[in-house]
Amino acid sequence: MNIVPSEKEKDFALLMAMLATVFEKDGISKQRIEIYYSCLGNIPYPLLTAGVNHIINTRRFSSMPTPAEIREAALGISAEELERLAMDAWGRANRALLQIGGEGRNDPILNEAIKMAFGGWERFGNLDPGDEPWDRLHFLRCYQSLKKTMAETKYLVPVFEPKKLKE
Repeated sequence: MNIVPSEKEKDFALLMAMLATVFEKDGISKQRIEIYYSCLGNIPYPLLTAGVNHIINTRRFSSMPTPAEIREAALGISAEELERLAMDAWGRANRALLQIGGEGRNDPILNEAIKMAFGGWERFGNLDPGDEPWDRLHFLRCYQSLKKTMAETKYLVPVFEPKKLKE
């Protein structure tokens, strides 16, 4: 953090103070706030606030949550939303097969899920219709895994540089 903290840094410190009030008996050090900020400061404040509130309301452990736990709470996608997104992608993939250069083929996540599940579009287009329920289930799992991973890693920051810490 700068010598004079920005509004964003002050808001972030307030969220950390909330967590410390609930989970840390001895408070939270400035250095720890700086480390958490370096890991989480690029996540939009409304998402971060929602994640912190979720942790305060649901976490059963009495220790301070890690930056990874806070990130997951802030950026996590619900199982219902993942399922809805995957079913939508399945529909787009099937429509893309019916039209050459269909809109679904421009979606990098959909392309990767097709590649992961079936080895590519050509193989996807030659699936046995009798196996459709199993192929769909396999695709949905692949798509959900990719989508969840992307949501979790979207706001990852470069490796923390300790030399930036102030005494």
